[in-house]
Amino acid sequence: MVVFTPLLFFDIFVSGLILGSLYSIIGLAMNLQYGLLRVLNIAHGDFIMLAAYLKYWLFVIFGVSPLLVIPITLPLFFLIGVVLHRLAFQRLLTSVPVRFFEASTLLLTFGLSFVIQGFASYAWTTTPRAFSYMAFPVNVLGVELSANRVIAMLGGVLTLSAFYLFLYLTLARKVAIALLQDQIGARVVGIKLFKFHRYFFSITLALTAITGSFIAPLVYLDPFIGIHYTIIALLLLILGAGSVIGCIIGGFIIGIAETATMFLVTPTFRPMVVFIILIIILLLRPSIRR
Repeated sequence: MVVFTPLLFFDIFVSGLILGSLYSIIGLAMNLQYGLLRVLNIAHGDFIMLAAYLKYWLFVIFGVSPLLVIPITLPLFFLIGVVLHRLAFQRLLTSVPVRFFEASTLLLTFGLSFVIQGFASYAWTTTPRAFSYMAFPVNVLGVELSANRVIAMLGGVLTLSAFYLFLYLTLARKVAIALLQDQIGARVVGIKLFKFHRYFFSITLALTAITGSFIAPLVYLDPFIGIHYTIIALLLLILGAGSVIGCIIGGFIIGIAETATMFLVTPTFRPMVVFIILIIILLLRPSIRR
């Protein structure tokens, strides 16, 4: 039986903040995709998996420091977002009625998820892979944490802060509000819908690249780990309800809840906690089900 002490509580809290900072980025990207672009991206977690694998191979084969991988993955995934949007989502915008656009993106990304998982399984097999980087312990206010987890939390907080400042201190916020309120009206006043749609979608893929880079040293990699992160993203989409702050807070709540389950019960129950939280939210907020 686990003895609950103040030190254990603090350990759970800090570890939960580390996990929650990464979950917040995942949820923020999904909220931007669906809330602004109306793209329900079921392949969201699979792009995180690809970024994690890219970091793994660059480190294992070429010896590239994981801290230097982010400047590589960030523009690469932004470019992937540009190409993917141009080839797929822009075509849907022009050929599918507005009322069917969300369902069309759901089907498109559902198939894309299988393609990405199939490619990863063929290219890298389904054997779990892991690598050790900065795994030495550091003392954080009396709690022993591995250095790579501390770096992940700091990177997550910096990413959230930078994106928040970008969204609220630039014209991106005004464009986003205009597109949310009335896309036709936004186009009338000169906003180029396709350009900004592609721009914001590419930013969300860049965010997945950052998340995958920080997650890579902390987990075992396989082609199907993205499923868990997609579920987290969908949960935060509901929990955040279109609010950036709500999404960030929700990410930390889920991170702490999962960590508490792993510490106090068993890691086996960790995925179950996510669904329990989802069920509770749907029961407490019946308007979401309409």
